[in-house]
Amino acid sequence: FTYLVAAMFSFESISCGYLYAIGPLFIYDNFHVNEGLIGLIYAVASGFASILTVLTVSPKGRELQRKYTRSPYNLYMSLIVTNVSCAGLLIPSFSVQCICIILIHGGIELFLAFMAELQGAITPSHDFAVLGPTSQLSRKIVSVIMSLTGPTVYKVFPRLPYVISTLLCFICTSGFIFCACKQQQNNAAVIASMISLNRSVREEESTEVAKQCRRMTLEYSECFARMADYVIKAESFDDDDAEARSNITSFTSMKTDSDGDEEEARTNGTNLTEMKTDSNEDEEAARSNGTNLTE
Repeated sequence: FTYLVAAMFSFESISCGYLYAIGPLFIYDNFHVNEGLIGLIYAVASGFASILTVLTVSPKGRELQRKYTRSPYNLYMSLIVTNVSCAGLLIPSFSVQCICIILIHGGIELFLAFMAELQGAITPSHDFAVLGPTSQLSRKIVSVIMSLTGPTVYKVFPRLPYVISTLLCFICTSGFIFCACKQQQNNAAVIASMISLNRSVREEESTEVAKQCRRMTLEYSECFARMADYVIKAESFDDDDAEARSNITSFTSMKTDSDGDEEEARTNGTNLTEMKTDSNEDEEAARSNGTNLTE
């Protein structure tokens, strides 16, 4: 899941790549506005995104998030807003274009802020040293690809870049939401499995705990699930160790019994040898008596 989180940073380039590559040209050709107004639209959009991000990560903003849009629902909301705004760029209206550009910038900035928090919370330090720079590098690579292909696609059909961008955004959003929901279910199952190791806990209580785990934020459930998985593996190791010790004890007992049987066999062999010796002496005495009788 940490690799998916790192890859999702490229969503910013997918949604905004064509917007930066052919967006000003699209507005100029279709609505015949001057260049200064186009620059003002993008400046307002960037300023709105920055202010919105600062307000969202402020103490009051975090309190509202915990109350209404806990993780991962804040991620879902920013993704959905960005998808709808990308689709709105296809509408031939200048006012709609302005609103969609502003909303795309705001949704993307919030998504990047939430995703950075998620990545920092769930990525181990030894993996973050690789995944952190890789996620940023993937953003730049996708941005370069979108910038290079934007003008060519624009020549084919002016709205085709926005169609492609909308489809890619929809695919990324659907895949991320599906994987995130699946990951939360897996995390709840792992935590319930750890709790079920305690024999005093009933199955109904374990199921109820699993339901409560699904209400956790994505960061907490991921961290708790990893700790629970560690506990389960440690318990399994202890069971295997106890079984190995039991096998060693049984083998030692079997070896002791085998040594006892071998000693008993040696004793029986000695007794058999003594009996054979006595039999030979008796036979020799009988022969001697037969010789005397003959004489």
